[in-house]
Amino acid sequence: MSTLSLAISPCPNDTLIFEAIINKKIPVGDFDFDATFLDIEKLNNGLLSGKWDVAKVSVAAFPLIKNDYTILKTGMAIGFGNGPLLVSNKSIDSLHDFNGKTLIPGIHTTANLLLESLLPNITNKEEVIFNEIMPLIQNKKADAGLIIHESRFTFQNYGMKKIADLGELWHEKTSLPLPLGAFVAKRSLGFEKISKLETLISDSIKHGLNNINAAMPFISSHAQELDKKVINKHIQLYVNDFSVTPQQIAQNSVLKLLHSMPKNHSLSLQDIFQYE
Repeated sequence: MSTLSLAISPCPNDTLIFEAIINKKIPVGDFDFDATFLDIEKLNNGLLSGKWDVAKVSVAAFPLIKNDYTILKTGMAIGFGNGPLLVSNKSIDSLHDFNGKTLIPGIHTTANLLLESLLPNITNKEEVIFNEIMPLIQNKKADAGLIIHESRFTFQNYGMKKIADLGELWHEKTSLPLPLGAFVAKRSLGFEKISKLETLISDSIKHGLNNINAAMPFISSHAQELDKKVINKHIQLYVNDFSVTPQQIAQNSVLKLLHSMPKNHSLSLQDIFQYE
């Protein structure tokens, strides 16, 4: 039996994907998992030091860990014309001239890479944990915020307005889906184990989607928003066929996203996904 350290976020798409694995509702073969649940930027930062065998990462952060990790082809969170939302409780007349204080969920997040790429005029930024963004704007500590996870379904409850959907802007620019997060595995695990991990994650997603009501107590126990409608909307948005079955367009989208920053232009698909 091989025990692997596993670190994922507590958001509903991650917990649905791994519920059947963590609770051993499907055969896991020779694997056992020691699971940890952390905010996405804490995951990104932990991976910089190679802290876990398998973990969730913001796609934008992958170039920083590419020597030690490979992106798994199953389990990716991919948006189709949707993604991180820029919100405010104020009216913003000219988005491309705006540079008010903007809260972001982490320097290494895909949300921040998109902001830098699509709205480079916004440079007045401050990092906070994602679930603190809207309360801080409410308390007039910032002018706008870049929200992720379940917050996209609840921002109006905080008196916020959508200023821009960066997933929409991305799609208008590229006509591609938006890869937000992915699971990575240490290259040192080797080809056989990594291949088995990809299959196992795919099987776990299928089980979760087919048994979502049974998985809901586990998902809710980790979620920031407890409204089941919000949880289900989040899952429906980001757990889909692209999560279950590797598709070339998803891999091409990862490369396109990373190439949106000049420092990543030398990356190839083999650098990202090849692990033989």
